Amino acid sequence: MEHFMGRINAKRWSVFILTFLCILLAFLLLSSSQAVGNGVREGVKLCADVVIPSLFPFMVLSGFMATSKVSLLLNKIFMPVTKYLFRLPAAAASPLLMGWIGGYPVGARTLALMVGQQRISEKTASRMLCFCVNAGPSFLICAVGAGMFGSTQVGLLLLGAQVVSSIVIGVILGLFSQKESPLQNGSPYGYRPNSVCFVQSVNDASAGMMTICAFVVLFSAITSLILSTGVVTSLASSLKSVFPSLNSGLFEACLFSVLEVVAGCKKLAAYGFGGLLAAAALLSFSGLSVIFQVLAAVHGSGINTKPFLISRVLHGGLTLTFFCVLLRIFPQAITVFENLSQPVAATEGSAGGSICLLAMCAVFLLTTGGRNQVNEPRIKS
Repeated sequence: MEHFMGRINAKRWSVFILTFLCILLAFLLLSSSQAVGNGVREGVKLCADVVIPSLFPFMVLSGFMATSKVSLLLNKIFMPVTKYLFRLPAAAASPLLMGWIGGYPVGARTLALMVGQQRISEKTASRMLCFCVNAGPSFLICAVGAGMFGSTQVGLLLLGAQVVSSIVIGVILGLFSQKESPLQNGSPYGYRPNSVCFVQSVNDASAGMMTICAFVVLFSAITSLILSTGVVTSLASSLKSVFPSLNSGLFEACLFSVLEVVAGCKKLAAYGFGGLLAAAALLSFSGLSVIFQVLAAVHGSGINTKPFLISRVLHGGLTLTFFCVLLRIFPQAITVFENLSQPVAATEGSAGGSICLLAMCAVFLLTTGGRNQVNEPRIKS
C-alpha cells in the first residue's frame, strides 16, 4: 500500500514539475520572442538548404524499394551479408541498405514499414534499429565535409568511420542474438502495382519530411532560446575556472550538437580539429532531434526502442575511434582541412543526388508505362 501511494505521489510531482516547466517555457518564449523567431528562420533555412535536398529523394526511394518487388532482388543480392554477417532474415536487406545510404530517419521508417507488413519481426527490427540509423553519404560528404569543414576527403572519412562502426555494432548484436523462427503469416505479402508503390512512397515521404523539418525547426528555436538566456555561456565559464584548458566555445557547440546535430556541426566547424573530432562522435550519436524523429517514425509499430537509445553513445564512441584510425591512415585529409582558412559554401546539388533524381524519374516512367496485374493486398493496420 505504501509503495502504491508512493507511486501516486511521484506521478503528482512529475505533473507539477512538467506544468512548471511549461509555464517557464511559455514565459521564455514571450520574453525572447525575437531570439526564438531567429531560430525558427534559421531552422527553416537549414531544412531548405540541407535537410530536404539530402533526405527527401532517399525517403521516396526507400518507400518504393520496401513495398515493391525491387526488395526481392535486393534480398537475393545481399542475402550473404544479412544472413552470415548480421544473422538477419533475407527480408532485412532493404532497411539495412537504406539505413546506410538514406539518412538518419530513413532506415527507421523502412523498419517500421516492414514490421507493419509482417515481413520482419519486432525483435529483429529492434536489433536493426541500433545500427540502421546513420547520417546519409550525401549529407556527410557534401554538407558536412565539403560545406562545413571545407574538405570532401574529411566527409569520406567520416562516412567510412560511421559505416565501420555500424557494421561492428550489427555483428556484435548478431553474435548474441537468438535464432528466431520464421514469421507465421497467414499469406505471403502481396506486392502492389509499381505505380501504386511509387505514388504511395511519395505521399509517405512527404508526410515524413514534414515531421522531420518540424523537429529541426523546433530544436533550432530551442537552441536560440537557450543561447539567449546565457545559461550555456555561464556554465562554460564555470567549467573553465575548474578546467582552464577548456574551450568554452567548443563546449557550447557540442551542447548544441547534442540537441540538433545539423546546426551543431555548423558551429563545430569553426573550432578546427577539435570541432572535427567532436562532430565525428556527435554525428553518430545523432542528437536529440534525430532521436525523437526515430521514436516518432517507429511509434505504434511494436519496436522496442530501449536498445536503440543505449546504442547511440556506443555508436558515437566507435565512430570517433575509427575516424582517428582513418586519419592516421590518410593524413592528407587533415592537411587539406588545415590548409583551408574557412569552409567553402555547400553546393546546391551533387552528382549522387542528380543520379538519384534521374533514377526516380526513370522508375516513374517505367511504372506508369505498363500495367501490373498483381492485386493490391490488404495490409493490417
